[in-house]
Amino acid sequence: MDRNRLVEQLKAIADSRNAIAETIDVAELWDVLAPEADWIDLPTMTGLCFPHATDDDHESAVIRAMFQSRHHFRFKPDRFRPHTQAEMDAIIAQEQEAAKQQRLIEAGAAWIQSVRSGTKVDRPAEHQVIVDILKSYFLFDKESPHCESAREIIKQAGLNTSEEIFNHLVAVGEWCTDENVDLLRYRIPVFFSPETQKRADTAAAKPTDGAWHDGRTDLTHLSTLTIDGQSTLDFDDALSIEIAMIIFSWAFTSPTWRS
Repeated sequence: MDRNRLVEQLKAIADSRNAIAETIDVAELWDVLAPEADWIDLPTMTGLCFPHATDDDHESAVIRAMFQSRHHFRFKPDRFRPHTQAEMDAIIAQEQEAAKQQRLIEAGAAWIQSVRSGTKVDRPAEHQVIVDILKSYFLFDKESPHCESAREIIKQAGLNTSEEIFNHLVAVGEWCTDENVDLLRYRIPVFFSPETQKRADTAAAKPTDGAWHDGRTDLTHLSTLTIDGQSTLDFDDALSIEIAMIIFSWAFTSPTWRS
């Protein structure tokens, strides 16, 4: 048999086996076999599905049906075991989450492309989630918990550099061109409560009458010299020097000093 005829025959066999597989109700099989919770070999499973015909085509159809519907059975090429209800629920939840993630990636990529091209479109429903993913990846790269999702969005959107991510976040109004990303990267707060802001403003303000009312002395007119080391990040020790002329005057006029 030449190659073309062989390919045609194999396709015909595959079509026939797929048609047989469509007649198998995998969910019904699971209802019957779930209480057994044990492995079932291929000939036995084929016999349950087709009591009066168990040739190679039918065995292949059973394997194809199980492969297309993986919720109900764990399988190997020659045997099957029904999942527990908990296992099946977990598989379904995982598939739903994967589908949701794929929709998110596609929506994010389409949104980025529309912004770059200047096309006016509505923000996707998942806008804030997508923004948070892009921000997290830009700030933390591989350490971001959204690293894989962000990379897929960026890949589909056609972005090549982290600068392009930053530009997109600026373009949609999430960041400004002078955004201090280091504060965000090190999780340093940039917004504070009204009470905190009020106390900070009070502490920073100079007294209007020249005197502090909380026991402090205003020394802001003095020049200070830090005494912290060069590698110090928190400069909180400094000296200020004043020449006390009155002391020198007393010293030069003191009889004890003259003698």
